[in-house]
Amino acid sequence: MATDDVGAADTSKDERAVKPGRADKGVQVTLEQPVMDMLTEYKARTEMSHPNILFDALEFSYDELPSLIKDRATRLEPDRKKLFERPSSPAKHEDVATETFVVRMTQANKDVIEDMWKQLEAPSRTAMLAAAYKHYLTAMTKTDDPERKRSK
Repeated sequence: MATDDVGAADTSKDERAVKPGRADKGVQVTLEQPVMDMLTEYKARTEMSHPNILFDALEFSYDELPSLIKDRATRLEPDRKKLFERPSSPAKHEDVATETFVVRMTQANKDVIEDMWKQLEAPSRTAMLAAAYKHYLTAMTKTDDPERKRSK
């Protein structure tokens, strides 16, 4: 084997390690148990992957995310004039169990999500993702045809 061949093998190994399209980044997601239950059922029914469900949820909810996030996070009336710069307020919490999992994706997709939550001025990435999942999964559950279910 020529020395050039050895170098070529080493280079391809290095390229695999830093391949930009590889789903090697994780985004942590925390959902309230009722939303997690909807996600589990939806994933089983559609056989979609976690990343594709997340991307669908964000794309489906994108135009409504600012109001969904505000509804979830704000403690003040939305029309109240804000005179002071305040730290972001934490999301309203109810005594509901939560579940956390990691969604694997490419760095490019993770960057889109990072930019999105900052652009939308969400209190956190988790708050944005939870709002998108809840909105999307609720809509997908409501769009199921009850007549179709009865006829099975």
